[in-house]
Amino acid sequence: MSNSDRLHLHVLQKAIHKIIRYLGGFTDREAFLQNEMAVDAVIRNFELVGATAERISTSLKARYPELPWNQLISFYHRPMQSQYPIEPAILWELGMEHLPQHLLMLEVLREEE
Repeated sequence: MSNSDRLHLHVLQKAIHKIIRYLGGFTDREAFLQNEMAVDAVIRNFELVGATAERISTSLKARYPELPWNQLISFYHRPMQSQYPIEPAILWELGMEHLPQHLLMLEVLREEE
């Protein structure tokens, strides 16, 4: 694995950890949605996830097709290409239901490489 991929994977994992931690501080989706600072922080880290995933080499992505690279990258492009912001309720679902699995897969990837 290249040094740049190693760095990008570290940044990616750190951003996902933050999202999970920020969302975990709320008892439910409605409480999260009422906290503007938390919503902004989660959106920013989702954007960071996408921007960082996009920078990972094609060869590394090809070796790990089980990771939803295109979905992760879309978190960066979605707010940039749309006049509408990311829907925070969707981020709650993605963060609580999907990101923990993605994080585990990234940890396995780093161990294997």
